Amino acid sequence: MMHIEIEVDKTAHIFAFMQSEDIVYPSYFNDSSRQMRVVIDSYTEIISFNQEFFLNYATMKPVYMEWLSDKLDKNLSKFLYESTKPRKQDNILTNLEYVNKVMQDELQQPNIEIFDLFSKRKLASYCHLSRSTFNSEIKNLQENNLIVE
Repeated sequence: MMHIEIEVDKTAHIFAFMQSEDIVYPSYFNDSSRQMRVVIDSYTEIISFNQEFFLNYATMKPVYMEWLSDKLDKNLSKFLYESTKPRKQDNILTNLEYVNKVMQDELQQPNIEIFDLFSKRKLASYCHLSRSTFNSEIKNLQENNLIVE
């Protein structure tokens, strides 16, 4: 499991989670106006290939170009959602459920918990909430038995 972080005001914030078969396209990171990095959260297998060679090959084999286009379209959709997702406090449960789903899909260790992998500060930044608001909302969710910490 991996995630992409963006640096804002010298603080790294989780931007998006990468799942199996997602493509990390180099041009995502060529924008000098923002600091982005890929962070590996658990054991991960990565396949790297020569971009120019693959694009030349895919030009000759349309099925590969279609595959690449589909993968990039899924990544773009994910990135657009992450950059425009609602910043309301009631979305904290939706965000935590999503992170938990990615963890369950990707991790080989079924017993690992979300708070074992990510700090509350990181999760608060991913939910676009202040740490104090995040803690307050987590407490409310626990009191309502919607989550267990």
